[in-house]
Amino acid sequence: RREAEELLKQRGRSRDLLIALAPGAKWRTKRWPEDNYSRLGDLLSQRLSADIVIVGDDEDRAISIRIAQAMDRKPIQTCGETSLRQLAALIEKCALLVSNDSGPMHLAAAVGTPVVAIFGPTVEEFGFAPRGERNVVLSRPLKCRPCSLHGRDSCPKGHFLCMRRIEPGEVFEAVLKLWTSVSRTDRDP
Repeated sequence: RREAEELLKQRGRSRDLLIALAPGAKWRTKRWPEDNYSRLGDLLSQRLSADIVIVGDDEDRAISIRIAQAMDRKPIQTCGETSLRQLAALIEKCALLVSNDSGPMHLAAAVGTPVVAIFGPTVEEFGFAPRGERNVVLSRPLKCRPCSLHGRDSCPKGHFLCMRRIEPGEVFEAVLKLWTSVSRTDRDP
């Protein structure tokens, strides 16, 4: 936890509200489009005055860099720079995490950080959704969903509508609603 705090301090954390984005996933079809993450990051930074931290492993670094370059206010990038324990501590320090169906989503649920999870080719009914009541899963009901148990390298239909139809504004609204409800619950005796 001290190492996670030190990393945030070194990277210029300046705002009280810290929101994590986890844009990576092993399978490409489980990744919400990068430009959507950039637009969401800007919405969170501007409208909620949040510092944004991008989390993931070394394989997510290139994705993180592209997302950061497209954002107006540069996020704190940590992809590939933390151990699993440090990543868990970093996510624990966040008000919430926006994530694809991936490992950081499960870490957030394990440490009690609320999650807005974005599901495309997979479905909650497979049992991979984040556990707990302080989590939201966003998805689109399509005839072609689910297309696989764990994801694929490309959309079998070629349209990727399961992810492309989830808009940054919708994810922002889900974040706002979840953050407001969690903040209210944490304040209530």
